[in-house]
Amino acid sequence: MRPMRFVLTLLVPLMLTAKASAQPVVYEGTAGPGHGKHIVFLAGDHEYRSEETLPGLARILAKHFGFKCTVLFNVDASTGEIVPGNSNMPGMEALDSADLAVVFLRFQNFPKEQMKHLDDYLNRGGPVVGLRTATHAFKTKATDPFSKYSFDSKVEDYKLGFGHQVLGQTWVGHYGTNHKQSTRITIIDDKKAHPILRGVKDIWVQAGGYVGKPIDGEVLTMAQPLNGMKPDSPVDATKPPMPSEWTRTYKSASGKSGRVFTSLYGTPEDLLNDGYRRMLVNGCHWALGLEDSIKPEAIISFVGPFTPNTFGNGSFAKGVKPATYADMASPIPAVAKKDAVPVAPKKDEAPKAQPKADAGAKPAPAIVTDKPARFVRIELPGEKRILTLAEVEVFSDGKNIAKSGKATQSSTNGNAVAARAIDGNKDSDFNKGGQTHTTNAGEKN
Repeated sequence: MRPMRFVLTLLVPLMLTAKASAQPVVYEGTAGPGHGKHIVFLAGDHEYRSEETLPGLARILAKHFGFKCTVLFNVDASTGEIVPGNSNMPGMEALDSADLAVVFLRFQNFPKEQMKHLDDYLNRGGPVVGLRTATHAFKTKATDPFSKYSFDSKVEDYKLGFGHQVLGQTWVGHYGTNHKQSTRITIIDDKKAHPILRGVKDIWVQAGGYVGKPIDGEVLTMAQPLNGMKPDSPVDATKPPMPSEWTRTYKSASGKSGRVFTSLYGTPEDLLNDGYRRMLVNGCHWALGLEDSIKPEAIISFVGPFTPNTFGNGSFAKGVKPATYADMASPIPAVAKKDAVPVAPKKDEAPKAQPKADAGAKPAPAIVTDKPARFVRIELPGEKRILTLAEVEVFSDGKNIAKSGKATQSSTNGNAVAARAIDGNKDSDFNKGGQTHTTNAGEKN
């Protein structure tokens, strides 16, 4: 008995070259207070693992609250892999339909065709949630088209850039030592009734303190550096509490005002704390004007496995593409702690032994190549197997070129012909006529 096969022959050559495209990760909510609202997450910092925090937060907001959530990553243009901090973020046009932008960027200098979408969003007064390094989200030359957003901007009517003008603070400095000092966040007494703080308690984060000096707005919380990495570590008496979360509004070029919620924290390890995670979820609702829907007992559990890597410069999980996170059940991160790029050990600490590779194992085939490719072959090995497909898509320069191809399969059950795999019908219901289906008789289609 032969294996079941599906072959797509493209009528135009597909060149997978140094311009590999990466599709955004989209989580479609179905029901809840956020249904009909679109949140776009911008994940791109060098150190604090925004590429793990934001898909984790997006899944919660989509699954439990009904939002449509689009997550954009820094992507290497040649491999399509996530490379935090590289100033390339495909899919920024998602901001054109966004109701909220969640920004976790650091020292970015996007191409103007990408940055234009964020500029348009801010010009219409779109609400913003900014995390950690978003205070210094951009670093550009004074001659660049969107230099006004740079953290050190000297543009007369937009000094100190996006952080200062939108979030209420540009980069100031550290107020605690990462990996040695964690941070306890307390709610200001007369702010306990604020919608963002409903149900929020016992906030403790693993990131070291940032200096908090908002220029205006309503400060909700204070951050106290601790001498240690446990919630009950002693207070650093040399560092009195500083503002850590606040709200404000900014006025756009169009004259419209947008709501802003700023947090100086937000690593994926911070997200493990229920109090902090609930505060971010509430903050997104508030920024969208949905404060009446914030419930103190709302479900904020993670969707899919969430076991974050410890943050650090260069410690991101390599070889991961955005599509890896498209399934809500997929683990975040895709590469677990033990397999992640190691953080340099302390002087008195020996590096941990890495597992040896199987000498007999064959290397995984390369997915991206600089050679022409004209066929897509899907094979289900073994006897008496049935292959059914809803849709096969092949993207070149952002366009699905599979529709212009010709599909065949090794056998056909009824009228479930191979052409259904490229007809654009993705319905999961077989009776809706969008799925292929083979038999196990070995017939030719």
